[in-house]
Amino acid sequence: MIIQFKKLLLISFAVLLTSCSSVPTSKFQMPIQLAEAAAVPVSAIQYSDVVRFSDSSNRERFVQFKQGAYAQTRSQIILFQYDKSKNSFREEKSIPLAEVRSVAVATRGAFQHLKQLQIEYKQGFIALNFSNYSDAEAGYAADTDPAILALEKVGLKVNQTDFWFIPEELRGFRFPIPAPK
Repeated sequence: MIIQFKKLLLISFAVLLTSCSSVPTSKFQMPIQLAEAAAVPVSAIQYSDVVRFSDSSNRERFVQFKQGAYAQTRSQIILFQYDKSKNSFREEKSIPLAEVRSVAVATRGAFQHLKQLQIEYKQGFIALNFSNYSDAEAGYAADTDPAILALEKVGLKVNQTDFWFIPEELRGFRFPIPAPK
């Protein structure tokens, strides 16, 4: 029990250190910054937001998430990694919408308020947590739902899933984490 408590303290400290880092940009500046990074006109960006994302070639339960941004145009999804040293975004991956095989959303929380958007495409899976916090395991519905609507607007059907991609830093924990005595 003491070992589990020490693990919990260590993870809490790590989360505290990482939770202080977020992407410092406004919702108004973001489309301009992302369009510049992707070399597309600002008018091409139909939807954008900050996100933690993971790109996996298979359906691994534990994955490494990166902090960055998500943008959608009429023809593609673009993921950007945030470069803290340069205070800017760099394009990491572009996925043509024609290559998207399926889109699903996993929902949890007492009020079904936490959501993770999952996109299956030709080379694998993208897990998206629409959150500006580095320790986020999911995004709030209010932040995720606009991305879902943007995907539906271009004709993609969004299904429900029970599968959840979990941040690698939570590997080894059994849920729920026991309370110390």
